Amino acid sequence: MLVRGLIAVMAMATLLAGCRQEQPEYGCFRPTPLRGWASGDTLTFTVALPPDTLSSDTRHSYSLLLCLRSDRRYTRTGVMLRVEQRLDTVSRRRVAFPMSDDYGRSYGSGIAVNQHCRHLADVSMSQKDTLHVYVTPDTAPGDTLHGITDVGLLLTDNTTNTETKHITQKTQ
Repeated sequence: MLVRGLIAVMAMATLLAGCRQEQPEYGCFRPTPLRGWASGDTLTFTVALPPDTLSSDTRHSYSLLLCLRSDRRYTRTGVMLRVEQRLDTVSRRRVAFPMSDDYGRSYGSGIAVNQHCRHLADVSMSQKDTLHVYVTPDTAPGDTLHGITDVGLLLTDNTTNTETKHITQKTQ
């Protein structure tokens, strides 16, 4: 438990040091189970804009990024994920998420924990909208992924391309 906490603190320090002032990133991350991330473990995200972001009729375009954080225990070159998005319609798909090349060089950035981000979709949202995203590993029953520590979403405003809008996470 202490090691996982230390890794999380190191990851946060790395992420904060890498933030750029002109385009800060804000997102919502959920930890995977300590026993490993299994095929039945679905992580749920509820994305809503803060009340003071837009007028209720205004729609803005946002870029939705899916991010995984992995430590040295994750030895595979990638992972397949099942992603379901619910906004105006329901979208279900399998997403191939490459994390390293054939020689083990990570595509992500970080020191003790690597963060890998991938563009998931462009979404158009207004103040009244709530986006629900469900992420599950697409593995064989009984297969557990060790080393993926966190899964998260980042929401970037495509309209101004200078500021990232906040994700308000509702507790389920």
